[in-house]
Amino acid sequence: MTAMNLVKITEQAATSISTLRSETAKKIHEFIYHDLSRRNKPMDAYTDTYRIKADFFCCTYLATGIYFEREKNGTVIIAGVAAKN
Repeated sequence: MTAMNLVKITEQAATSISTLRSETAKKIHEFIYHDLSRRNKPMDAYTDTYRIKADFFCCTYLATGIYFEREKNGTVIIAGVAAKN
């Protein structure tokens, strides 16, 4: 996977973020829109990210899994966000 050009987030993922504690939701939002969107190496090059399947990745931040999916047109989207227990 090439550079992170992260702009799209699914409605499901946005809803999941809003159900987190407000402090955690704010930090997750900052992480997505400030840190992840500036990544320029392949996803596998980052220690907090691992490949689930060919076009699916998970990034763990603040005990929360941020799930990415590459669409058929090559766009990377945030497909889901889930608190890890």
